Amino acid sequence: MIQVEDALLLIQQHTHKLPAKKIKVKKSLGYILSEAVYSPMDMPPFRQSAMDGYAFLYGDSTRYEVVNTIAAGHFSTIEIKKDQAVRIFTGAFVPDNLDTVVMQEHTVANGNKMEIIKMPSKFSNVRNKGEQVKINELVLQQNTPITAAAIGFLTCLGITEIAVYDKPKVGIIVTGDELVRAGEQLPKGAIYESNSVMLEAALQQMGIKKVKIYGVKDTLKATKKVIKNNLDKFDVVLVSGGISVGDYDFVKEALWSNGVEELFYKINQKPGKPLFFGKKNNTLATRRSPRPWPRLTWFRCTAR
Repeated sequence: MIQVEDALLLIQQHTHKLPAKKIKVKKSLGYILSEAVYSPMDMPPFRQSAMDGYAFLYGDSTRYEVVNTIAAGHFSTIEIKKDQAVRIFTGAFVPDNLDTVVMQEHTVANGNKMEIIKMPSKFSNVRNKGEQVKINELVLQQNTPITAAAIGFLTCLGITEIAVYDKPKVGIIVTGDELVRAGEQLPKGAIYESNSVMLEAALQQMGIKKVKIYGVKDTLKATKKVIKNNLDKFDVVLVSGGISVGDYDFVKEALWSNGVEELFYKINQKPGKPLFFGKKNNTLATRRSPRPWPRLTWFRCTAR
């Protein structure tokens, strides 16, 4: 019997990375980066106003002539003289010869005249070029999971394609003569099968969509056949039921007969003690508790 910590370490040691591929950023949710990402640009790419207000050259004056308006997405080359200012909005380009933005709440405007009633400190409310991210700066490390936030961040840097590890193909095998699909008539002595549906949903929550479910009756021949087919086709094989010491528990024998190397069997935990984890070539095979809640708990601990 193996301890939980040792089992997790053993699983990690025998888990290999899948081949890398290039994909579009907008399609990358749930993938893992196979290469680090470096910024192709400064962010912001120009000096930028952090507030709605007025941009001016800091000095002794509090009264300014407003000579232009710059909205976000627009650029101005107009020469701004001393004691002049421009009306500016959040995210807008700040002209090179202006260094400070005063919030509009701290001003009084009358036509093209503006008076500052609460003077900000010099350089206030101006984001410098490259203040958040500099060109060629490391922005996401290798092995970073791609989240919705990461997709937004990469897109704001103009990145449209990244290198990721492929996601595993997973086969789910459910054993048991007593199992019936939800929605079908339930005979006496039978129960509804829920493990495969729960595991598929958990995998989809991780962004893994290449999942196939197989039901098998409690015979050694049928169990061996379906396990063989799964080992040939999938990166990971999850088996529910049939590995303890019952007369109809054929999974362990079927795994052995198909050349699966046992890495451990039975773990020091309750529930879920009769847990099997093995490997054949690069395919991982595990059998877990047929009871839904222990199975989901152990899945979250190991499969992730």
